Amino acid sequence: MRTFTLRPRSGLLALIIATALVASACSATGNGSTTTTSSATTSTEPIDYAGSDPAPEFPPDLDWINVPEPLTLDSLKGKIVLLDFWSYGCLSCIEAFSDLDRLQQEFPEELVIITVHAGKFTNERETDNIVAAVERSRITYPVINDSEYAIWSDWGIREWASLVLIDPEGNIVGGQTGRNPYDIVQPVVAGLAAQFADTIDRTPLRAAPAIPPRPVGTLSFPGSVAVSGSDLFIADSGNNRIVRVNKTSGEVLTVYGTGTAGLINGSPQEAQFDSPQGLVASDDGTVLYVADTNNHVVRSINLETGDVTTLAGTGEIATTPALALLDEVRLSYPWGLTILDGVLYVAMAGMDQIWILDPTQNIALPAVGSSQQGNINGPLSQAQLAQPSGVTFSPDGLLYFADSQSSAIRWADTGNDAGRTGTVSGPPNDLQDYGDVDGIGAEAHLQHPMALVWDTINSQLIIADSYNSKLKTINIETFLTTTWLGGEQGFEDGDTPAFWEPGGLAIDGGVLYVADTNNHAIRVVDIETGQTSTLVLNGLENFPVAN
Repeated sequence: MRTFTLRPRSGLLALIIATALVASACSATGNGSTTTTSSATTSTEPIDYAGSDPAPEFPPDLDWINVPEPLTLDSLKGKIVLLDFWSYGCLSCIEAFSDLDRLQQEFPEELVIITVHAGKFTNERETDNIVAAVERSRITYPVINDSEYAIWSDWGIREWASLVLIDPEGNIVGGQTGRNPYDIVQPVVAGLAAQFADTIDRTPLRAAPAIPPRPVGTLSFPGSVAVSGSDLFIADSGNNRIVRVNKTSGEVLTVYGTGTAGLINGSPQEAQFDSPQGLVASDDGTVLYVADTNNHVVRSINLETGDVTTLAGTGEIATTPALALLDEVRLSYPWGLTILDGVLYVAMAGMDQIWILDPTQNIALPAVGSSQQGNINGPLSQAQLAQPSGVTFSPDGLLYFADSQSSAIRWADTGNDAGRTGTVSGPPNDLQDYGDVDGIGAEAHLQHPMALVWDTINSQLIIADSYNSKLKTINIETFLTTTWLGGEQGFEDGDTPAFWEPGGLAIDGGVLYVADTNNHAIRVVDIETGQTSTLVLNGLENFPVAN
């Protein structure tokens, strides 16, 4: 795609500001990201920020979200327009929204941000699913569902997390791809705002409809569940809190977190989380560990006192993996958690790795993955992972993980100094090969699996094939993947249940608990019969979410 190409007003000198691609950008070609060398030439002449080529108009008849009626680029002349190409399962894309928010706050009258959703996965191209993702991530910008990649093709986009700027006369200024776009894009927007100060249309767009709050006493996009003794713990991710209930009666015992997104330790009534995901209890059941995903930390909850503390992470996102002390390490979107002999294993989705957190030794370090996004097996430190989300151990100590962006279930021999990784379900060496096919090993096709647990009774893995809205089983002796429950997404109990992007699993003997994320519900499955019910939470209305 074009880079930002700026010209002195004489038109004699070209200045390419940057196209800075960073590691782990979501790549349409599945090869991670590339880097384009930046160059700069000084000149005493004022820079011309205006584009020269007209921007192609949006195709008609596309679904729009967050606007009362479809927008056109022609109607937006007079505004600086920033197009953001994204896919809701791509963490690089989600991370970029914080920079977009900064730009919008800095240029509230001059700038219009339009997000073009071009789903990587088939499931991500359905408007209902995009609406759910917009609500989950609280995105307020206009969103176009570019389900057939029409806009993507018109603009020659090659990577997700790509941005394109259009000047107030409707001409293309240039583009940038990758994480953390603010520092590159902001000077160009500021230059356009100054150059077109006399002609910019400062009339605000009609406000996007407010994202409605969930009804009092309900969950919001629960991402994970964990069982310890008689208690079930729920990551009420959309409400930024952890809910503790009796696993049988559904009685709400305690809620940890105010519901306001933040990073605050303290009592259950004082603590704050930000979209917590993975949960796991300590071996003795006295501590609950929480992957506080959007805070880039792992928290611990003392289940006797209720106090919430930070176990690992500073709250600043990591850019490179490095061994460090727990209170000094930087993490990046920790997601799934599991524990073995007191040591935590973390699916570090933002770094495409599995990490170890050892409270006894007070260290954090990468255990699996090179931090280069991909779907390549090999020695632990050289293997390439793609946004791992769920982790679990089998009784023989082999680590299994749901590698969501590669649509595969993989394993890692972390107990061996010469350990390697392998794949039990899904094609290896490919980030684009996904689907919904049962079969053995590479014959099986999944679609963005998010969670998995070990079923001791049947000696098998149970996985949440999230974007297929199904639960599946994997026989680890034969590598046979078989659909167990689910089909068309929906919300049905009984012996033919329906789910909607289930994101978390926990097992308790012959009972499976499912965080049915987009249905805002916890489902309870009898593993022997498949009979499914929905857990009724009694008393959650007594713990309102703070505004």
